[in-house]
Amino acid sequence: MTQELKACPFCGGGQAEIYEADDVGGFVAQCLYGCGAQTWGSTHEHAVEAWNTRTPDSVIAELVEAAERALNYITNTESELGISLGCGEALRNALAKLEASK
Repeated sequence: MTQELKACPFCGGGQAEIYEADDVGGFVAQCLYGCGAQTWGSTHEHAVEAWNTRTPDSVIAELVEAAERALNYITNTESELGISLGCGEALRNALAKLEASK
């Protein structure tokens, strides 16, 4: 039974392929959407399984919570010092992208 490949875990692109790669002695799953992400497996099935594995939602929730705490700290520090540290905006944008992807 051939299992369908999920969208790219990195860029969200919906096209991926699996090919046999003699130089690594197994199979490679690769994003064709543009980011070039790859996973490897010793068999075709292992490559599919590796590609389709995602971080559990509970871990993502913990990371989001930690990022929100960090953003609050950065925002408060910037406000107190009257400067921009530059990283707050990047973190804010990353959290917004994550929220939009739900």
